[in-house]
Order: sequence, then C-alpha cells, then structure tokens
Amino acid sequence: MLTLSTPPKRILVIHVARFGDTLLTGVAIRALKQAYPDAEIDFLGHPKRYDIIRGLPELAHVGAISKKSAAFKGWCGKLFGRKPYDLAVIWGHDAAIHRYAERVARHLVVQQIKDETTNQSLRAAGHEVLKMPSDKEIPLADWLLTLVERGLGISTANRQVAYTVLPAEKNWAKEWLTQAFAGVQNPEAFPLIGLIIESFPTFKHRDWPIEHFVELCRGIAQHYPDARFVLLGSKLPKQKIAALKAVMGDRMAQAADRLSMRESGALMSCLDLYIGIDTGPSHVAAGIGIPMICLFHCARRGPLVLSPVHPERVTMIEHPCQTEQCSFSISMSELQPEQVL
Repeated sequence: MLTLSTPPKRILVIHVARFGDTLLTGVAIRALKQAYPDAEIDFLGHPKRYDIIRGLPELAHVGAISKKSAAFKGWCGKLFGRKPYDLAVIWGHDAAIHRYAERVARHLVVQQIKDETTNQSLRAAGHEVLKMPSDKEIPLADWLLTLVERGLGISTANRQVAYTVLPAEKNWAKEWLTQAFAGVQNPEAFPLIGLIIESFPTFKHRDWPIEHFVELCRGIAQHYPDARFVLLGSKLPKQKIAALKAVMGDRMAQAADRLSMRESGALMSCLDLYIGIDTGPSHVAAGIGIPMICLFHCARRGPLVLSPVHPERVTMIEHPCQTEQCSFSISMSELQPEQVL
C-alpha cells in the first residue's frame, strides 16, 4: 500500500476503456474525493468515450488520452522537474500510459501490466503496482475499487454508479422528443420506453433475438395502446428496424446511430422505462436511476456488472443456464418475451 506524507492536492485518474467501464470509474473517483476532499481531480479516458463521465461533481477536468498520444505527453514536466500531479491512479495495460503518468505525477497507483520491465521500473521508483483480481470473479465496481482500496487504504461502502445529465442536455432531449412524436395523436402519452437491442459486434452472444423484441413490444402495446418507444444505441441492421417499425409505426422514434452517447443519456433521463441488454447504455440508465429491465447472458451475470444508483428500480433477467455449463454459443433466445413482459 502506498503511504502519502501529505494529502494530495491534485490527482490524475486514467482509464482507457469502454463506455460502461469508463462510467463506473466514477465509483473510484468518488472514493478518492471522499478521502481527499480538498484535492482537484482530473480524468483522462478513451478519445471517443471519456465524455461519458463529464458532469460528475468530483471532477475538475476531463480529457482524452491514448497509447499513441501518451508517448508525446508530459515531457516538459519531466524536463523541467515539475510534476503537476501529486498522485495518479491508472487502470489498463498500456505501458505508454503508465510511463506518461510517471512523468506527470509524483506518486502512482497502477494496475500491473504484461510489460514486466515497466512494472519493475515503477516498483523500483516507489510506486504501487497492483495485480488485479479477475473481473469475472467480483462485481466490476469492486474490481475498479481495488486500486484505491488496496493501493491507498481507502475504504468506501458506496458502489453505486452515477451519471449526470446537464441542464442543457435535458432541455435538448425534451425538444427532440417533441419533434420526434409530433405526428402522434397523443405525443406525451405514457409510457415512454427506450430500447437497446444490440451489443457490440464482438459480443453478439448477449443479443436478444429481434423476434423476441417484436413480441415484447406487441405485448406492451396491448397493455398500453398509447405507449411510445425510442430505439437507441449504435447502427442497427435495416431489417431489425423495419421489424420493430412494423409493430409500432409512428409510435417508435428512431435514434439509433443518430446520437452521441451523451445525447442518448439525455433522452434516457426522460424515459418511463428502459429495456436493454448487457452493454454500455445500460450502465448509463443505471447511473441515471430510471426504471429499467436488463437482460444478461449466462457468461456475465447482472450483479457482477451493474451498480445502479437506485437498485430498487432495476430488474435483472438472467439466462437460465448455469455458469458452469455456459458458453458463448448459448443463445439468449431461451429468455422468452412473456418473462420480460
């Protein structure tokens, strides 16, 4: 464990990761701010994803970094012997980012990486290099907190993710919805439901069949004839959009692949219900605290993934296959629409 002689005045946090993992880093940032309330904390993340964490009250600044850009950063501080940060906390396996952090911070707490030369060099300089537990064994929030809890001796009971929708974003979302449902007879009808129907291309095993989503939406419409739906997420196959459109008509607003993640988050804050699968936007919904239903493949159980700000508003539906028998070839089709409905 790293022992600091004086509380740090400036802290740098770096985590180059996917949207969900980046947002969950806020749990560790909150713990750092509670331990060092007078410290100014900056965050650097993936160039296309760091913005997801913007607005957290604990952060002073947010910005981007990558393995390539890290190689060119921080040399002035090293040359003139002025390190702007008292402490840096870094997750990830990129040696270039670890070395950048050493150039700009006096003390480091970092995740052990595959580059053993870098690990040994950092340890020799008095920095804390921690071997992380498997993220498949413990909740993701606990995994992220390992660095600050074991590395700095900071303890926290709060594992809940938080997402901040800025006032301007909220106003934009309301206007977007007004325009999107302008042709509907009752454009403010209850409920307004957001749908995330696909995960990343590399995680296709998490996807629920489009036929099941169609049946689910048909069942919802039978219970709530005025229900409206917003299709969120990244680019979707045209046939999937057409299948949903055939059921919902002008009661479905198409936002998939048309909005940034922060714009999607703003729309989510206006929803009555979010229905999705295990992917980045589900972390955003959990951080906003809206009512939500999330479907999980047996390869990654819900309680190990989500850390919602309002757990009582979250329903996690998990694949019935036991973890020991699970494989990526097992289809999510075994979860039936009736169960979700």
